Amino acid sequence: MKPSAHLIQIVPARSVAPEGVGDYARLIAERILAAHGVLTTFISCTPLPPENRRRDEWETVELPRRRADDLVAALDAARARLGNAPILLHLSGYGFHPKGVPLWVARALEQEVQGPDRRLMTVFHELYAKGPI
Repeated sequence: MKPSAHLIQIVPARSVAPEGVGDYARLIAERILAAHGVLTTFISCTPLPPENRRRDEWETVELPRRRADDLVAALDAARARLGNAPILLHLSGYGFHPKGVPLWVARALEQEVQGPDRRLMTVFHELYAKGPI
């Protein structure tokens, strides 16, 4: 099936090592492409050494740093190529920040989803954690 629409998925990382959230996002991408012709572009928010980056059929943009302005720039570039594609955020607090508080992601998305045609969906992979932050 020829892709007719696009989706941007934001994940903590896309690594060659088994990695729950990134692997789950890839499975979603495969299913929605097969069932609905929707092509995914990933934005990976963890800079990895080249040998640890997943290389497969999916376009993946890796952020150079975990910063709001880098995520906004990546989203703007993706939208310039793909049009007003919806965003699917895979929220795993500890995946985006060592203490589980990824405020930089919130700041970026607050800027990015302004406007009536912007769509943001979230999959929560962890709702809370036990112990101190």
